[in-house]
Parts: sequence; structure tokens; C-alpha cells
Amino acid sequence: NTHLVVGTTDNGVTIRQREVKAAEQRNQRAMAPEHLKGGTARYFARGKNVSPAADDYQVTVQRKQRLKPYDSALRKFRYHDALDSALTSRNPVVVVTVLEEMK
Repeated sequence: NTHLVVGTTDNGVTIRQREVKAAEQRNQRAMAPEHLKGGTARYFARGKNVSPAADDYQVTVQRKQRLKPYDSALRKFRYHDALDSALTSRNPVVVVTVLEEMK
């Protein structure tokens, strides 16, 4: 904001510098964000307390759904463990489903 550079039609360049008032200089320093060093805890924590504006688009993160113990045992072909896990769940639908999968 202190320099004005103008290109003229006769291929000349004019550079002007304006004086900055002391009060304006103090305001610029107060408004300037402090420099955060990367890799520090304060660097990674920046922006946590900022709430989105009304017109901001928020991305919802969908977490990967974990498999139930009987499903993971079936994937590893451990049928005995799968049936034990299904029986401990005490859900008849799960027990029947695991038995049908093992057919």
C-alpha cells in the first residue's frame, strides 16, 4: 500500500512511494497475524474455535464402518470363531445369518 507503480505509453515506468503515518503503521502491526512456526502445537490448533459462516459449505466426514466380530471372522475363514461370536451376540437373526453363510 505504500508504492504506486505505473507503466506509461512511452515505455516508461514511474514509481511513487507515499509516506506512512505513524498511527497507520501501528494499526497495521496490530492487525497483522502473528507468525506461527510450522510443526508446533499452536500451528495445528489454529482455527479450531472458528465457527463457519452461514454461507459456508461444510464437508461431512463419513467414518468407515467397522465389521462386527462375526463378520471379520467369516472374512478370515474362521467359522468356529464366527459362530461363537454370533451366539454371544444373542441375536437370532445374526445366528441364522452366520449359519446360512457357512452352508
